[in-house]
Amino acid sequence: IRYTSLLVDPFSIPDKNGRYFDFSAVPIQKVYQDKEGYCHIPRIPKEEYYRLKLLQGIAREAGVPTPIIDGFIEKYEQKLLLFSKTHDEYRLSDDFVIRDFFNDISIICGNSDIKTRVKS
Repeated sequence: IRYTSLLVDPFSIPDKNGRYFDFSAVPIQKVYQDKEGYCHIPRIPKEEYYRLKLLQGIAREAGVPTPIIDGFIEKYEQKLLLFSKTHDEYRLSDDFVIRDFFNDISIICGNSDIKTRVKS
């Protein structure tokens, strides 16, 4: 997901060789603990999970298959479950809960009956 967009800050100033800062060189953050001791997932990939779940739900509502998105989501959710099972000594935030985002999808699609169709 991270590499599907152009990773150049359009407001940055190029160096003397004309190269812009390479965001792809910035390491992805790892799970971190807040001051209360809860583990959280960094903004990336948490936001990408949300966006992909929305796209998946909208596509299902439209009857469009999304095998690649489905695979990404399945792997991500497997990793959430694995982390939860193997790190039970930590307090986990709700970042580790598998989500359906039915309310958001139904608002976008303008359909309150979407829950039954998206689940299948």
